[in-house]
Amino acid sequence: MDLGPGRELVQEGSVVWHKPYLKGAELGVEFAGVTEEAARLINALVTWRLEQRETIQWVTVQQHLTDQASFEGLAQQLVDRVCFDLRHVRLINSIGLAIWLRFLREIPDHVAYRFAHCSVAFCTQASCAPTVIGRGRVDSFFAPYICPACDQEIEKELEADSFTDPEAPEPPRFICASCGADLLFDDLPERYFLFLRKIG
Repeated sequence: MDLGPGRELVQEGSVVWHKPYLKGAELGVEFAGVTEEAARLINALVTWRLEQRETIQWVTVQQHLTDQASFEGLAQQLVDRVCFDLRHVRLINSIGLAIWLRFLREIPDHVAYRFAHCSVAFCTQASCAPTVIGRGRVDSFFAPYICPACDQEIEKELEADSFTDPEAPEPPRFICASCGADLLFDDLPERYFLFLRKIG
């Protein structure tokens, strides 16, 4: 397991379940005889992935923000410009939220960060508590829609810059790809889009 420059962990484990997920697969791995230190490093490994894309560090948060999440060692690796990809954050609980807020406070002041592909769960939390965004701002995010004809829940990705009036946001209109019916926005716009008022 590669944990960043100069850090490596070797730990034996067994795959106990797997299922398709997006374009790959989601695995359940069981580790035997894990020390407390190794457990923290494993949780960090499965929580985030850091890669350099031209002049921006791209951090993909790979799991839900729960008590299993760990951002150990990440803040110290961040420099200059960072973008967090949050599409996989489908669940946030109180412990995970506390872990996330502590991590944001650890990011050095000179680091400028933004958020992309924010999940519905993250947007909902950010509208309730602006501290979830810290010093950053949202670039793109998913919004909940429903097809009344198909009774199907559908998420549409939107660009924050497309909302010219964050004080009175209007959800874009979409049609169902399956039946052609108009999709309905599945929340209260004045509540869901509150995070758009946060300017970083």
